[in-house]
Amino acid sequence: MKLLVWHWGRLGAGPMYALKMSQALMTIPDVDVCISYSRQNDYHQGFRNLDAPRLEVDTFATTLEGMRKSLQLPLLRRRFDKFLTNNHVDVVYCPMWHPWNSAMVTILQKKKIPYVLTVHDAVRHKGDSGRRSEEHTSELQSPMYLVCRLL
Repeated sequence: MKLLVWHWGRLGAGPMYALKMSQALMTIPDVDVCISYSRQNDYHQGFRNLDAPRLEVDTFATTLEGMRKSLQLPLLRRRFDKFLTNNHVDVVYCPMWHPWNSAMVTILQKKKIPYVLTVHDAVRHKGDSGRRSEEHTSELQSPMYLVCRLL
């Protein structure tokens, strides 16, 4: 099975958790791990040390930069789609939500690739609220995203 571990956050526990999960999942026989992460994350060198196909993404540090870089989401969607296709990804695992996830989820839906998201906090972080986050949460209630057994 080809499994993509995908997290585009930059700071804190999210990138570290994604890295540790990638390392752990790589030890499972018959699971081939691909990774996609923010080039600016605190653990980027750890991701680069992994022997796995990778999609590095330039993300943002400020709201203004996020708005500007979000204009490039159509190009990033094409890169993400091509990465999924070229690597024959079967399942996508996202250890933590990122504001750009919602723009990518429709690609997974179109390709019928199951998507597993770890929801780690009962209360959202400051900045996680808003229309995009609400839309993403409602997307997760779709039966396509309810996966009880991954491996």
